[in-house]
Amino acid sequence: QISSPTDVLSLKILEIITPHVENILLPAMRKVMNATTLQVSDVFIRRYGELPKIEKVGLEYNIENESESTNCKRYGIPAHYDVFNMVTAVIALDDSACTGENGLYTVLSGPNGQGGTNHPSLRRYFSMDTGDAILHPWDVQHGVDVKQGTSRTSCVIWFMDCKENSPSLTDGKSSARSLIHLPWLSIENDSDDDVRNFVLASALESMEYLFDNNHGSDSFNFNGLCPHNPISLYIKSASAENTNALTRLGNACKEKELTPSQVLEVESLLDQIAGSSNRG
Repeated sequence: QISSPTDVLSLKILEIITPHVENILLPAMRKVMNATTLQVSDVFIRRYGELPKIEKVGLEYNIENESESTNCKRYGIPAHYDVFNMVTAVIALDDSACTGENGLYTVLSGPNGQGGTNHPSLRRYFSMDTGDAILHPWDVQHGVDVKQGTSRTSCVIWFMDCKENSPSLTDGKSSARSLIHLPWLSIENDSDDDVRNFVLASALESMEYLFDNNHGSDSFNFNGLCPHNPISLYIKSASAENTNALTRLGNACKEKELTPSQVLEVESLLDQIAGSSNRG
């Protein structure tokens, strides 16, 4: 039963974009990523700037003149990783980013190749006309920043590499097991890649929150399905001076989420980083 403006708009959007996504974009993405098992994970429309009110008039839903009435104003989203998706496509639905001075940006790696820095000077914006698409893999930190007075609308499509018999992330009880089927994160292997360790830790914490487990618990392993602990991964990422991981560990210390042994490990890590900075 359709009972809200969101339902109505969602069905209209789905009807319009499904043929383009399934017949054009998905085959192209599989070729680019060399992944025949790539599937669409999620599709949504995201708008920035002044957001119009949607009101019901009789049996119809009308979008009010946005210059006169708005629900809220949203001018960006902080830099982040799409932790559960192998690759993302962002398609411009207007020309607001045609000058390449606002809208979607990616964050360049730090001076030593680390990916965990979000200083504004490292942002790279993209010139996008209506219909242009930007593709980025899971390990690219990105965000949105729209100038005040500007409205921006885009279609965002997430893709997962769905191997055979892989449970869906949206399938409640099987969500934990589905983490094993995120091959781009190499969940069953150790890695020195600071970005991979940070993203994997973020994914595990998201799943942990979903299942109402204790944050930072050494016993967190989804009944043996996952060999990693999120805090341990953050520490490993932070040892490569990943600032996102360092920030997360700072918050974890503040919220007393660390075990005594983890506190000692973080203190030792900070001493090492401080000593390295002083020598430099």
